[in-house]
Amino acid sequence: MKLITLLTFIGCYILPLSAGSLTHENNPGNVESDVEKPVVVCNQGLVLELMEVTATVVLTAEGLEAGSSDNQTAYSKLKFSFSEETNDNKRVFDCNDLGKKRIKLWVTDQMGNQNYSEAIVWIKDPKKVCGMSLRSSTMARLN
Repeated sequence: MKLITLLTFIGCYILPLSAGSLTHENNPGNVESDVEKPVVVCNQGLVLELMEVTATVVLTAEGLEAGSSDNQTAYSKLKFSFSEETNDNKRVFDCNDLGKKRIKLWVTDQMGNQNYSEAIVWIKDPKKVCGMSLRSSTMARLN
């Protein structure tokens, strides 16, 4: 379970750019060209809080996504990832990641057209779970 608090939503919009021509057959005999990249819309300013038990937080690419679209691929068929590799769709943050992070959100349509945008994510430790094991071991030595 992850805790995501939305600090602000500014959003980022990347307009499609043409790059090469891909075709697919929509209906037998009806070939369409798809040269447009997806439009990427992502959440900005997400605050991710480390969990007490694990001192980690997980962010999925879909958790960063905020309404991306494509000219031909249905939303349910779009793939969201953190790199050009479409299976790269999860990030785990821990005490070493505290602070402001720039993360790329990639969107891939069914034809393989890709586009990305950068978002700002804040990794926070409001419950002070980072360093708890150090404090616990120090207390144990003092007793």
